[in-house]
Amino acid sequence: MLDSHRKRFAVMNKDLTAYSFEDESLECCKRYCRNSDVIAEQIPYKIGYSIRIVWHKFWKPFYFKYDLKNIFWLHWSIRREFSHRTGKIVYRSGS
Repeated sequence: MLDSHRKRFAVMNKDLTAYSFEDESLECCKRYCRNSDVIAEQIPYKIGYSIRIVWHKFWKPFYFKYDLKNIFWLHWSIRREFSHRTGKIVYRSGS
């Protein structure tokens, strides 16, 4: 699965309504491009945040250094969520 916060390319139909393959490499996408398909760039944008809360094994009383923070048994993490919008067409198939 591709990272959601990175730019990538997608093999799409010519109407740009659906895609069949996506990858970070343009050369890899060209191998999957068929008749009347195009390759368009997919640009990430932030759509919100996700919060994960877990009741978990006691580790340290108060720990706030890295991604997973905790107070006694209550652990939580917050991360940004991304989606992709279709950018410009970078390649058209020959047929």
